[in-house]
Amino acid sequence: MDMQSVLKIVQIILSVIITSLIVLLLSVLFYKLKNLYSLKFKAELKQKSEFIDNKFFITDDQYQLHLLGSLKSTAKNIFIGVHELGMNKEDFTDFEKFFKDDENNAFICFDQRNFGQNIPEQSPSFSSVLFDLNNMINIIKEKYSQSKIILIGEGFGYYLALYAGWKNVNVSSIVALGPITRMPYNYGAADRAKIFSSWFFSHNRLIPVLMKGIDSSNNQVFVNEIDTNMMTKGFITTRQYYQLKRISKISLKKMKSMNIQQLIIQPKNDVYLNYEKLQQLIQKTILTNLKIVYIENAKHFILKENMNQLAFEEIKKWATK
Repeated sequence: MDMQSVLKIVQIILSVIITSLIVLLLSVLFYKLKNLYSLKFKAELKQKSEFIDNKFFITDDQYQLHLLGSLKSTAKNIFIGVHELGMNKEDFTDFEKFFKDDENNAFICFDQRNFGQNIPEQSPSFSSVLFDLNNMINIIKEKYSQSKIILIGEGFGYYLALYAGWKNVNVSSIVALGPITRMPYNYGAADRAKIFSSWFFSHNRLIPVLMKGIDSSNNQVFVNEIDTNMMTKGFITTRQYYQLKRISKISLKKMKSMNIQQLIIQPKNDVYLNYEKLQQLIQKTILTNLKIVYIENAKHFILKENMNQLAFEEIKKWATK
């Protein structure tokens, strides 16, 4: 065999090896990206979800969620709060007090996994939060079948509520509290590198929730709470970053097909508000199913603002019409 023939064979072998490596790398990348955006939650089902004395909600996989509020057999409407990213159920304390003695309305909220008083998970994901919310909706409807279930989502929590409303027919209505329509802050180079590198490496690298207390509330006590939360619990994984993007995109895409009444309480001084994007959001729904109320001089966390009673009354009036 002459040298030319040998070189041709070597070229063919190298070509096959390189092609195989490219296919393998693309396959690995596809698998990583699929897992990165996946909203599937593989739970080990150990029991049926249950409420424990209105203090805890034990999920199917025996994760314990801390609760705020209580359920009532007389309630025509049961509100389930979905708190903002990086925050906790305490955002709703004033709202819970407003409905505490109202026999026609009940309110309950839970700390999402890894936030508030809950035990941290090794691999946090928003798929587990959606799993928990879906469980809670079904258990409540099973016990209080005559009550309407209304999800009330704060900031990014609105998109979680919207996704749950699309997936679960037991949801009657949704309230949005300052839905996120713009991000006023940008990630630094190190965090952008983490976000990009999660396409190839670990999905569980932590990045901060971009939120500043002074920009988000007029209530100085709550400003301090926000900043404390951001320093101690205000982190999500890169996987959660991509999951939230997918949840938001799917939720908005499905709004037209959702025959669900919606109320948007929009603070006018919300740093996360983009009027053009909000109008685009409004156009995605059935307009006869939507009401929007603007609150003057209020910042993002409307339930903690001095004028929060205006929001409470609007929600009550809208829910009981």
